[in-house]
Amino acid sequence: MKVLHWPSSYPNPQRGKPFDCIFIKEHIKSVAPFCENRILYVSTDQPSQNKLFEINTTVEDEIKIDRFYFKTIRPLWIANVYIRIALLYYFLRLIVVEKFYPDILHIHFYQSGLWAILFCRIFRLKMVVTEHWTAFVGFPIIPEKKFEKAKKVFRYSSCILPVSSHLLRGIEEKTKLDLSKKNKIINNSVDTKIFYYKPNHFLNVTKTILVVARLDEQKDLPNLFSALRILKQYGGFGVKVIIIGKGDMTQYDEILNQNNVGKDVTFMGERDKYFIADEMRKADLLCLSSISENSPCVIGEALCTGLPVVSTDVGGIPELLDDSNGVLVHPKDPEMLAAAIYKALFQKKFDRKTISFKAQAHFSYESIGKQIFSVYKNKNA
Repeated sequence: MKVLHWPSSYPNPQRGKPFDCIFIKEHIKSVAPFCENRILYVSTDQPSQNKLFEINTTVEDEIKIDRFYFKTIRPLWIANVYIRIALLYYFLRLIVVEKFYPDILHIHFYQSGLWAILFCRIFRLKMVVTEHWTAFVGFPIIPEKKFEKAKKVFRYSSCILPVSSHLLRGIEEKTKLDLSKKNKIINNSVDTKIFYYKPNHFLNVTKTILVVARLDEQKDLPNLFSALRILKQYGGFGVKVIIIGKGDMTQYDEILNQNNVGKDVTFMGERDKYFIADEMRKADLLCLSSISENSPCVIGEALCTGLPVVSTDVGGIPELLDDSNGVLVHPKDPEMLAAAIYKALFQKKFDRKTISFKAQAHFSYESIGKQIFSVYKNKNA
Protein backbone atom coordinates (compact mmCIF):
# COMPACT_ATOMS: atom_id res chain seq x y z
CA MET A 1 0.00 0.00 0.00
CA LYS A 2 1.29 3.47 -0.94
CA VAL A 3 0.55 6.46 1.28
CA LEU A 4 1.34 10.09 0.53
CA HIS A 5 1.45 12.19 3.69
CA TRP A 6 0.67 15.89 3.30
CA PRO A 7 1.35 17.78 6.54
CA SER A 8 0.71 21.50 7.01
CA SER A 9 3.92 21.71 9.01
CA TYR A 10 6.91 19.42 9.34
CA PRO A 11 10.42 19.49 10.83
CA ASN A 12 12.85 21.17 8.43
CA PRO A 13 16.46 21.00 9.66
CA GLN A 14 17.71 22.57 6.41
CA ARG A 15 15.82 25.77 7.27
CA GLY A 16 16.68 25.79 10.97
CA LYS A 17 13.38 24.24 12.14
CA PRO A 18 14.33 20.73 13.35
CA PHE A 19 11.49 20.41 15.89
CA ASP A 20 8.49 22.01 14.12
CA CYS A 21 5.44 19.79 14.69
CA ILE A 22 7.72 16.84 15.33
CA PHE A 23 4.70 14.83 16.51
CA ILE A 24 3.65 14.54 12.85
CA LYS A 25 7.00 12.97 12.04
CA GLU A 26 6.47 10.49 14.90
CA HIS A 27 3.07 9.45 13.51
CA ILE A 28 4.49 8.89 10.04
CA LYS A 29 7.45 6.91 11.40
CA SER A 30 5.08 4.71 13.39
CA VAL A 31 3.17 3.60 10.28
CA ALA A 32 6.29 3.31 8.09
CA PRO A 33 6.80 -0.46 8.63
CA PHE A 34 3.29 -1.23 7.37
CA CYS A 35 3.25 0.55 3.99
CA GLU A 36 5.28 2.54 1.49
CA ASN A 37 5.31 6.16 2.60
CA ARG A 38 6.21 9.47 1.02
CA ILE A 39 5.84 13.03 2.35
CA LEU A 40 4.76 16.18 0.53
CA TYR A 41 5.39 19.33 2.58
CA VAL A 42 4.32 22.65 1.09
CA SER A 43 6.44 25.13 3.05
CA THR A 44 5.77 28.79 3.72
CA ASP A 45 9.51 29.45 3.31
CA GLN A 46 10.74 31.10 0.13
CA PRO A 47 12.59 29.21 -2.65
CA SER A 48 16.25 29.94 -3.27
CA GLN A 49 17.66 32.13 -6.07
CA ASN A 50 14.38 33.96 -6.69
CA LYS A 51 12.71 30.96 -8.34
CA LEU A 52 8.91 30.79 -8.68
CA PHE A 53 8.96 27.42 -6.94
CA GLU A 54 11.47 24.82 -5.85
CA ILE A 55 11.21 21.14 -4.94
CA ASN A 56 13.81 19.84 -2.51
CA THR A 57 13.76 16.04 -2.15
CA THR A 58 15.55 14.33 0.73
CA VAL A 59 15.43 10.95 2.44
CA GLU A 60 15.00 11.12 6.22
CA ASP A 61 14.40 8.08 8.43
CA GLU A 62 14.24 6.04 5.17
CA ILE A 63 11.21 8.07 3.99
CA LYS A 64 11.39 10.29 0.91
CA ILE A 65 10.32 13.89 1.59
CA ASP A 66 9.44 16.42 -1.12
CA ARG A 67 9.56 19.96 0.25
CA PHE A 68 7.86 22.58 -1.94
CA TYR A 69 8.89 26.22 -1.65
CA PHE A 70 6.82 28.89 -3.42
CA LYS A 71 7.66 32.51 -4.12
CA THR A 72 5.22 34.99 -2.58
CA ILE A 73 3.14 36.61 -5.32
CA ARG A 74 0.43 39.26 -5.13
CA PRO A 75 -2.50 39.26 -5.66
CA LEU A 76 -3.24 36.11 -3.72
CA TRP A 77 -5.47 34.50 -6.36
CA ILE A 78 -2.55 34.44 -8.82
CA ALA A 79 -0.41 32.66 -6.21
CA ASN A 80 -3.16 30.09 -5.65
CA VAL A 81 -3.36 29.39 -9.38
CA TYR A 82 0.35 28.87 -9.93
CA ILE A 83 0.69 26.77 -6.76
CA ARG A 84 -2.06 24.45 -8.01
CA ILE A 85 -0.39 24.18 -11.40
CA ALA A 86 2.95 23.35 -9.76
CA LEU A 87 1.30 20.75 -7.53
CA LEU A 88 -0.48 19.21 -10.52
CA TYR A 89 2.94 18.87 -12.19
CA TYR A 90 4.21 17.25 -8.98
CA PHE A 91 1.40 14.68 -8.86
CA LEU A 92 1.75 13.82 -12.55
CA ARG A 93 5.49 13.31 -12.18
CA LEU A 94 5.01 11.30 -8.98
CA ILE A 95 2.47 8.97 -10.60
CA VAL A 96 3.70 8.71 -14.20
CA VAL A 97 7.48 9.00 -13.83
CA GLU A 98 8.15 7.67 -10.33
CA LYS A 99 5.30 5.12 -10.38
CA PHE A 100 4.08 6.18 -6.94
CA TYR A 101 0.30 6.18 -7.19
CA PRO A 102 -1.01 6.73 -3.65
CA ASP A 103 -3.75 4.50 -2.28
CA ILE A 104 -4.26 7.00 0.55
CA LEU A 105 -3.60 10.73 0.84
CA HIS A 106 -3.03 11.33 4.56
CA ILE A 107 -3.46 14.96 5.64
CA HIS A 108 -1.91 16.14 8.91
CA PHE A 109 -3.79 19.30 10.05
CA TYR A 110 -6.85 20.12 7.97
CA GLN A 111 -5.25 23.14 6.21
CA SER A 112 -3.45 20.92 3.67
CA GLY A 113 -6.77 19.31 2.86
CA LEU A 114 -8.04 22.51 1.25
CA TRP A 115 -5.62 21.94 -1.62
CA ALA A 116 -5.63 18.16 -1.39
CA ILE A 117 -9.35 17.81 -2.19
CA LEU A 118 -8.68 18.96 -5.76
CA PHE A 119 -6.06 16.28 -6.35
CA CYS A 120 -8.12 13.61 -4.62
CA ARG A 121 -10.86 14.31 -7.13
CA ILE A 122 -8.53 14.38 -10.15
CA PHE A 123 -6.69 11.19 -9.24
CA ARG A 124 -9.52 9.49 -7.28
CA LEU A 125 -7.62 9.23 -4.02
CA LYS A 126 -8.98 8.41 -0.57
CA MET A 127 -8.24 11.13 2.01
CA VAL A 128 -7.63 10.59 5.72
CA VAL A 129 -7.06 13.52 8.12
CA THR A 130 -5.18 13.48 11.41
CA GLU A 131 -6.04 16.59 13.42
CA HIS A 132 -3.99 18.10 16.24
CA TRP A 133 -4.95 21.76 16.40
CA THR A 134 -5.99 23.16 19.79
CA ALA A 135 -7.91 25.98 18.05
CA PHE A 136 -10.84 23.55 17.92
CA VAL A 137 -10.86 23.54 21.72
CA GLY A 138 -10.35 27.27 22.24
CA PHE A 139 -6.65 28.18 21.96
CA PRO A 140 -5.70 30.12 19.93
CA ILE A 141 -8.94 31.86 19.03
CA ILE A 142 -9.36 31.95 15.24
CA PRO A 143 -11.97 33.47 12.88
CA GLU A 144 -15.17 31.45 12.43
CA LYS A 145 -14.64 31.34 8.65
CA LYS A 146 -11.65 29.06 9.17
CA PHE A 147 -13.93 26.50 10.76
CA GLU A 148 -16.04 26.63 7.60
CA LYS A 149 -12.93 25.67 5.62
CA ALA A 150 -12.21 22.88 8.08
CA LYS A 151 -15.80 21.67 7.71
CA LYS A 152 -15.26 21.28 3.96
CA VAL A 153 -12.17 19.14 4.52
CA PHE A 154 -13.68 16.94 7.22
CA ARG A 155 -16.87 16.41 5.24
CA TYR A 156 -14.88 15.23 2.19
CA SER A 157 -12.49 12.98 4.15
CA SER A 158 -12.99 9.24 4.46
CA CYS A 159 -11.88 9.23 8.09
CA ILE A 160 -10.91 11.78 10.77
CA LEU A 161 -8.21 10.84 13.29
CA PRO A 162 -8.21 13.30 16.21
CA VAL A 163 -5.48 12.70 18.78
CA SER A 164 -7.96 12.93 21.69
CA SER A 165 -11.68 12.52 22.34
CA HIS A 166 -11.72 16.07 23.69
CA LEU A 167 -10.45 17.34 20.33
CA LEU A 168 -13.11 15.32 18.47
CA ARG A 169 -15.83 16.99 20.54
CA GLY A 170 -14.29 20.38 19.77
CA ILE A 171 -14.18 19.66 16.02
CA GLU A 172 -17.81 18.59 16.00
CA GLU A 173 -18.84 21.66 17.99
CA LYS A 174 -16.93 24.14 15.82
CA THR A 175 -17.88 22.61 12.46
CA LYS A 176 -21.41 21.44 13.38
CA LEU A 177 -20.60 18.05 11.81
CA ASP A 178 -21.56 14.63 13.10
CA LEU A 179 -18.34 12.61 12.76
CA SER A 180 -19.51 9.65 14.84
CA LYS A 181 -19.37 7.25 11.87
CA LYS A 182 -16.03 8.29 10.45
CA ASN A 183 -13.60 8.96 13.28
CA LYS A 184 -10.99 7.02 15.20
CA ILE A 185 -9.11 8.44 18.16
CA ILE A 186 -5.39 7.74 17.73
CA ASN A 187 -2.98 9.27 20.24
CA ASN A 188 0.42 10.72 19.45
CA SER A 189 3.19 8.15 19.22
CA VAL A 190 6.46 7.90 21.14
CA ASP A 191 9.86 6.65 20.01
CA THR A 192 10.39 4.07 22.75
CA LYS A 193 14.00 3.52 21.64
CA ILE A 194 14.64 7.00 23.06
CA PHE A 195 12.02 7.24 25.80
CA TYR A 196 12.41 4.17 27.98
CA TYR A 197 12.67 3.29 31.66
CA LYS A 198 16.04 2.98 33.34
CA PRO A 199 16.35 2.58 37.12
CA ASN A 200 18.00 5.47 38.95
CA HIS A 201 20.19 3.96 41.65
CA PHE A 202 21.12 7.31 43.16
CA LEU A 203 19.12 8.83 46.03
CA ASN A 204 18.28 12.38 44.96
CA VAL A 205 18.43 14.73 47.94
CA THR A 206 17.08 17.51 45.75
CA LYS A 207 13.73 16.78 44.11
CA THR A 208 13.57 17.73 40.44
CA ILE A 209 10.48 18.92 38.58
CA LEU A 210 10.86 18.85 34.82
CA VAL A 211 8.90 21.12 32.48
CA VAL A 212 9.05 20.60 28.71
CA ALA A 213 7.05 23.35 27.03
CA ARG A 214 7.19 26.42 24.81
CA LEU A 215 7.64 29.59 26.81
CA ASP A 216 4.29 31.13 25.92
CA GLU A 217 0.95 32.15 27.40
CA GLN A 218 -0.74 28.79 26.84
CA LYS A 219 1.70 26.96 29.14
CA ASP A 220 1.02 29.39 32.04
CA LEU A 221 4.41 29.04 33.75
CA PRO A 222 3.58 31.89 36.18
CA ASN A 223 1.06 29.49 37.74
CA LEU A 224 3.87 27.03 38.42
CA PHE A 225 6.17 29.73 39.82
CA SER A 226 3.45 30.82 42.25
CA ALA A 227 2.94 27.17 43.22
CA LEU A 228 6.66 26.82 43.99
CA ARG A 229 6.40 29.62 46.55
CA ILE A 230 3.37 27.97 48.14
CA LEU A 231 5.11 24.57 48.05
CA LYS A 232 7.66 25.81 50.57
CA GLN A 233 4.82 26.52 53.00
CA TYR A 234 4.00 22.80 52.81
CA GLY A 235 7.61 22.04 53.72
CA GLY A 236 8.61 21.31 50.15
CA PHE A 237 12.16 22.63 50.38
CA GLY A 238 15.01 21.39 48.21
CA VAL A 239 12.93 21.33 45.03
CA LYS A 240 14.37 22.55 41.75
CA VAL A 241 12.68 23.10 38.40
CA ILE A 242 14.30 22.49 35.01
CA ILE A 243 12.51 24.03 32.05
CA ILE A 244 13.24 22.85 28.50
CA GLY A 245 11.59 24.79 25.71
CA LYS A 246 11.88 27.51 23.12
CA GLY A 247 11.10 31.11 24.00
CA ASP A 248 12.16 34.25 25.86
CA MET A 249 12.97 33.36 29.47
CA THR A 250 13.40 37.02 30.49
CA GLN A 251 9.62 37.51 30.35
CA TYR A 252 9.43 35.62 33.65
CA ASP A 253 12.04 37.63 35.57
CA GLU A 254 9.49 39.71 37.48
CA ILE A 255 7.21 36.82 38.51
CA LEU A 256 10.22 34.74 39.59
CA ASN A 257 11.48 37.60 41.76
CA GLN A 258 8.02 38.24 43.22
CA ASN A 259 7.80 34.63 44.33
CA ASN A 260 11.44 34.47 45.37
CA VAL A 261 12.01 31.26 43.41
CA GLY A 262 14.44 32.44 40.73
CA LYS A 263 17.31 30.45 42.21
CA ASP A 264 15.20 27.28 42.05
CA VAL A 265 14.44 27.50 38.32
CA THR A 266 16.82 26.71 35.44
CA PHE A 267 15.96 27.42 31.80
CA MET A 268 17.76 25.14 29.35
CA GLY A 269 16.29 26.30 26.04
CA GLU A 270 15.25 24.04 23.18
CA ARG A 271 16.85 20.59 23.26
CA ASP A 272 16.61 17.37 21.26
CA LYS A 273 14.68 14.27 22.30
CA TYR A 274 17.75 12.38 23.53
CA PHE A 275 18.56 15.16 25.99
CA ILE A 276 14.92 15.39 27.12
CA ALA A 277 14.67 11.63 27.65
CA ASP A 278 17.80 11.63 29.82
CA GLU A 279 16.39 14.48 31.93
CA MET A 280 13.12 12.59 32.31
CA ARG A 281 14.91 9.53 33.64
CA LYS A 282 16.74 11.70 36.19
CA ALA A 283 13.74 13.82 37.24
CA ASP A 284 11.18 13.06 39.94
CA LEU A 285 8.14 14.64 38.28
CA LEU A 286 6.91 16.18 35.04
CA CYS A 287 4.68 19.22 35.49
CA LEU A 288 2.30 20.94 33.06
CA SER A 289 0.51 24.07 34.26
CA SER A 290 -1.22 24.88 30.96
CA ILE A 291 -4.49 26.75 30.52
CA SER A 292 -5.25 24.83 27.31
CA GLU A 293 -3.93 21.64 25.73
CA ASN A 294 -4.87 18.96 23.26
CA SER A 295 -2.98 15.71 23.88
CA PRO A 296 0.59 16.70 24.76
CA CYS A 297 3.29 14.45 23.32
CA VAL A 298 5.47 15.18 26.32
CA ILE A 299 3.10 13.32 28.65
CA GLY A 300 3.37 10.12 26.60
CA GLU A 301 7.14 10.53 26.42
CA ALA A 302 7.42 11.06 30.17
CA LEU A 303 5.24 8.07 30.99
CA CYS A 304 7.30 5.86 28.68
CA THR A 305 10.36 6.71 30.82
CA GLY A 306 8.33 5.96 33.96
CA LEU A 307 8.13 9.62 35.03
CA PRO A 308 4.88 10.51 36.85
CA VAL A 309 3.02 13.68 35.87
CA VAL A 310 1.23 16.50 37.66
CA SER A 311 -0.88 18.44 35.19
CA THR A 312 -3.78 20.79 34.85
CA ASP A 313 -7.06 19.11 34.00
CA VAL A 314 -7.44 20.57 30.49
CA GLY A 315 -8.02 19.27 26.98
CA GLY A 316 -7.30 15.60 26.40
CA ILE A 317 -4.90 15.27 29.33
CA PRO A 318 -7.42 13.40 31.58
CA GLU A 319 -7.52 10.72 28.88
CA LEU A 320 -3.80 10.07 29.48
CA LEU A 321 -3.50 10.22 33.27
CA ASP A 322 -4.99 8.36 36.21
CA ASP A 323 -4.13 7.82 39.85
CA SER A 324 -1.41 5.30 38.97
CA ASN A 325 0.69 7.67 36.87
CA GLY A 326 -0.16 11.23 37.88
CA VAL A 327 -2.26 13.88 39.58
CA LEU A 328 -4.70 16.31 37.92
CA VAL A 329 -5.46 19.84 39.14
CA HIS A 330 -7.58 22.78 38.03
CA PRO A 331 -5.88 25.37 35.77
CA LYS A 332 -4.91 28.75 37.23
CA ASP A 333 -4.98 27.40 40.79
CA PRO A 334 -1.46 27.61 42.27
CA GLU A 335 -2.65 26.44 45.72
CA MET A 336 -4.03 23.23 44.24
CA LEU A 337 -0.97 22.78 42.02
CA ALA A 338 1.38 23.17 44.99
CA ALA A 339 -0.57 20.61 47.00
CA ALA A 340 -0.50 18.14 44.10
CA ILE A 341 3.25 18.58 43.59
CA TYR A 342 3.88 18.02 47.31
CA LYS A 343 1.74 14.89 47.24
CA ALA A 344 3.50 13.50 44.16
CA LEU A 345 7.01 14.27 45.43
CA PHE A 346 6.77 13.49 49.14
CA GLN A 347 3.71 11.36 49.85
CA LYS A 348 2.67 9.17 46.95
CA LYS A 349 4.79 6.24 45.77
CA PHE A 350 4.64 5.74 42.02
CA ASP A 351 5.79 2.49 40.43
CA ARG A 352 7.91 3.94 37.64
CA LYS A 353 8.65 0.59 36.03
CA THR A 354 4.92 -0.21 35.74
CA ILE A 355 4.16 3.28 34.46
CA SER A 356 6.72 2.76 31.70
CA PHE A 357 5.50 -0.74 30.83
CA LYS A 358 1.90 0.37 30.35
CA ALA A 359 2.83 3.54 28.47
CA GLN A 360 5.16 1.78 26.06
CA ALA A 361 2.42 -0.69 25.19
CA HIS A 362 0.06 2.20 24.47
CA PHE A 363 2.21 4.88 22.79
CA SER A 364 4.86 2.84 20.94
CA TYR A 365 5.36 3.09 17.18
CA GLU A 366 4.10 -0.48 16.83
CA SER A 367 0.87 0.20 18.69
CA ILE A 368 0.05 3.52 17.02
CA GLY A 369 1.24 2.31 13.61
CA LYS A 370 -1.12 -0.67 13.69
CA GLN A 371 -4.04 1.61 14.53
CA ILE A 372 -3.28 3.98 11.65
CA PHE A 373 -2.74 1.12 9.21
CA SER A 374 -6.07 -0.43 10.18
CA VAL A 375 -7.73 2.80 9.04
CA TYR A 376 -5.86 2.68 5.73
CA LYS A 377 -6.99 -0.91 5.10
CA ASN A 378 -10.63 -0.12 5.86
CA LYS A 379 -10.66 2.95 3.64
CA ASN A 380 -8.90 1.14 0.82
CA ALA A 381 -11.29 -1.80 0.79
